[in-house]
Amino acid sequence: MNLYQKFKEELENLGGNVYSIQSIDEAVRFIKKLIAENGIKKVALARLEKKIENLLYDGLKDSVEVIRALELKENFKEVLDKVDLGITDCDLALANTGTIILSCRNELERLVTALPTIHLVIFNKDKIVKDLEDTLEFFSRILEEYPLSITFISGPSKTADILGQLVKGAHGPRKVLALVLD
Repeated sequence: MNLYQKFKEELENLGGNVYSIQSIDEAVRFIKKLIAENGIKKVALARLEKKIENLLYDGLKDSVEVIRALELKENFKEVLDKVDLGITDCDLALANTGTIILSCRNELERLVTALPTIHLVIFNKDKIVKDLEDTLEFFSRILEEYPLSITFISGPSKTADILGQLVKGAHGPRKVLALVLD
């Protein structure tokens, strides 16, 4: 089984969804369908390459309110708390656990991954590594830059804190989707 297939299998076992795409244009079409199917009104973009962010912004701005998170100057927690869909990239994805790894250099980036109901991650297939051992070089490099946080996302947020009942989305997104550029 290749790394993509293993990552897909593991994240989907955790309740996430993984899709292979060929281009950002295909990603825009996918996101527009997601917006229509889920009644999404507000989208936030963060941690994306500028070219990809611009293509997503231009492709979505006519159908939904799109926020570039790093442009928010004040009341950003209140604004991001009303976002339905957060779109980011990631640093790495672990095939053996279906985990997405993101380093965030500021609170805005982190909040876009945690506050919306749906978190969508877009990344190139070459960011999928076998396991945690394959991340040592990444962590050696990134820790020198002192990120605000490093987040490990393994599927939608879930907890059984209250009466032992499993609740999704109590402490983060109810849905986690990965679009993997082939």
